[in-house]
Amino acid sequence: MDGRALDEGARRSQSQQAKNAFVHMIAQLKAAKSTGQRVYLGVSDAIAENMDLLEELLRNYRLADVTIVTFSEAKFKEVAATLRKGLGLAGGVATVATDQITKDDADD
Repeated sequence: MDGRALDEGARRSQSQQAKNAFVHMIAQLKAAKSTGQRVYLGVSDAIAENMDLLEELLRNYRLADVTIVTFSEAKFKEVAATLRKGLGLAGGVATVATDQITKDDADD
C-alpha cells in the first residue's frame, strides 16, 4: 500500500468520525429538545467562518430554535475537561472541530 492510499484511508476515517460525531450531536440536541426545555449548543468561537453552515444544518434538522453559545477555544477545552471530570467520563466528551465538518459530511 503506498502513501497516497494510506493518506486516503486516514482522510476517510476522519471524515467518518466527523459524520458520526455530527449524527450523535443532532440526536443529543433532539433528545434535549424533546424535554420542552430551552436547548443550548456550546461551540468554539473558531466556528465563526462556518456559523452560517451550522445554523443552516440546524434548520435542516428542525433544530433552528437551539441557541448557539460560543466560547473561546481555551474556555471550550476547559468546559469539556470539567464536564469529563464532573461526569466521571473515562473517555472524552465528544467535540467536533469546525474544520472536521463540511456540508458534504453533514448531508449524509
